[in-house]
Amino acid sequence: MPATVALAAQTLPTGRAALTLDLPAAAEVELSLFDFAGRRIAVLRRGPEGAGQHAYVWSAASPSGIYLARARVRTAEGLIERTTRVLLVH
Repeated sequence: MPATVALAAQTLPTGRAALTLDLPAAAEVELSLFDFAGRRIAVLRRGPEGAGQHAYVWSAASPSGIYLARARVRTAEGLIERTTRVLLVH
């Protein structure tokens, strides 16, 4: 079981990216992607997730570039946010 909330991204071929979100306990999750102008361009997950590691794949029509993934995790202790860079290559 993960000890802390963590978010990581890995570039996949042909305009896709893999994201992993580690949750030490069940929580309400919102996982979104943003361009560098701050516009939300995708929501990969919104809703409850159990404890453990969760995997998501972003298949994007967006142009190649660097994006930001943000996880908002609401736990019994409060709101936790994690952000990571995502490289998209077509």
